Amino acid sequence: MSFLAIDGAATQFIGNVALQQLMRGGVASSTNNGSAALIGAVGTCVATIPSSLIMNYFTPPRFKTNDRPWYVSAFTSFLNVTLAGATGCTVLLHYGVNVGGMDIRYATQAAALGGIVMAPLVKPVSRWQIRCFELAAENIKRFMAYLQPWLE
Repeated sequence: MSFLAIDGAATQFIGNVALQQLMRGGVASSTNNGSAALIGAVGTCVATIPSSLIMNYFTPPRFKTNDRPWYVSAFTSFLNVTLAGATGCTVLLHYGVNVGGMDIRYATQAAALGGIVMAPLVKPVSRWQIRCFELAAENIKRFMAYLQPWLE
């Protein structure tokens, strides 16, 4: 989970820096880079599990191993970080955390831009993430089998 947080923080940070440079400081809803990294870290931790489970459900069986084409991994990573930007900002604003004036729309835009920059780097990360979720699914199945006698 910490690796996912680092990935999300880096992506949101890069997207925030790039978006500030593209808009040349005329953005009222931008934030400092530390707050952007916090949004990315929180959002990635919250958004990765449901989006990975959905992706695993809808991915054709031939791509469920670690040999997904790079463009599938890059696209799913882009969608995940975009969702993570919106999710992280929403969660932090809901709990009253000061995110330096960033709103959900800007956080989503920064995450999407960071995702475009980071997408070509995603294939090794994607293989590792897939294996982690496979192990988690196996452990959940074992745990549910262990609980089965008490649930009846």
